[in-house]
Amino acid sequence: MADFFKALKTSVMGALVFGFTVQSAQADIVIWEDENMAPGLYQAAKDFKKQTGIGVTIIEHRYTYALEKLRLDGPAGVGPDLVLLPNDQVSSGAEQGMIEPIMLSDEDKADYLPDALRAVTYKKNIYAIPKSIETLGLFYNKDLLEEPFETLEEYYRYSLDRQKNGKYGLIASFDDLYYGMSVLEPFGAYIFGKKDEDEYDIYDIGLNNEGVYNAISYIRKFYDRGAFPSSLLGYYGRHAINDLFTNRKAAACITGVWQIKPFISSGVNFGVSPLPSLPNGKHMSSFLGVRGFAVSKWSKHKSEAIEFAKFINQTEYAIKRFETTYELPPLKSALESAVIQKNEYARAFVIQSKYSYPMPSVPETQAVWQPFSEALRAIYTGKLEIKKGIDTGVENIREVIRDMYRDQDDDFGELYK
Repeated sequence: MADFFKALKTSVMGALVFGFTVQSAQADIVIWEDENMAPGLYQAAKDFKKQTGIGVTIIEHRYTYALEKLRLDGPAGVGPDLVLLPNDQVSSGAEQGMIEPIMLSDEDKADYLPDALRAVTYKKNIYAIPKSIETLGLFYNKDLLEEPFETLEEYYRYSLDRQKNGKYGLIASFDDLYYGMSVLEPFGAYIFGKKDEDEYDIYDIGLNNEGVYNAISYIRKFYDRGAFPSSLLGYYGRHAINDLFTNRKAAACITGVWQIKPFISSGVNFGVSPLPSLPNGKHMSSFLGVRGFAVSKWSKHKSEAIEFAKFINQTEYAIKRFETTYELPPLKSALESAVIQKNEYARAFVIQSKYSYPMPSVPETQAVWQPFSEALRAIYTGKLEIKKGIDTGVENIREVIRDMYRDQDDDFGELYK
């Protein structure tokens, strides 16, 4: 990499980086980072500038909307060189030609978690360099619950006891498929079947089998007995969970690694554990989410952008990023470091990651979340019986996917009838 750095030390010009003017090379690069996460890149960007002469401008956007913003800003010439994307949007960006494949050598790949790379791979091409991984964990208030329980059934009984005093035990967004799959998948649910290790079968939707029926039958008692308040239902239920937990009204909640920093700021005396076990003896599972930097099709500095994305994933910077923003690194060396191994929060998520798996890296995955989450809510509020609800949810998923291909001359619609 030293030769690369030497070659990039060219003539200089002014650029606005981190809010102040520096002297930097002509090949300044622009990064779209997630909200409140730019501080995790500052030191690496400063060191990159020192070693290469290349300035880095970091702009924060809500990363879930970055792809839509890129669609407009890219062609207009005001977009980024690197854009942070969640792995479930990588395939859409690739399919629409907004991001480009990234070539990584075997040496480049060696330290990444295999699942982290798999999550940003589409049609056998890598489209983003992983920056962080995320999954679910169980947060518990140490002042209310001295030790976490080992099983979900224990949390259920504890929740009923708390309910007697107008309080809540465990709360979770099980009506949201992303969270609900933590119970459904160990009972036999899956989003799409697989033709082989790298290819999903989008005609095979595994959300209306006997295992799903049994899992929902079990979860529903949390709603039927009032262990979960009605405020948890729907899109804003996640906000209600955060409020109940930070206001000490709920003793435990299931959420993601992204809540570590906000919960610390709230002053709650909390711990984190892996998700508990289920009545069938299996451990609750979770999706392994990956946030990674993709290269914009419209970037004029693609090679420099890729080198910066690699640069920030040196172990020292990945660890520094965790200490600053609590983002779990996608690197084996960083996850095995003393800093992360000795951190009680990180350790729980590292353990849970062993029970995690990437969500399908195909555009059709975006068609799954809303229809089936709506079906789950209808079931948990008693509007639909379980069998009717899951059948309706799957049929609505198929309808959304049919709409995605309705204007294309193929046999998709016929196969889905």
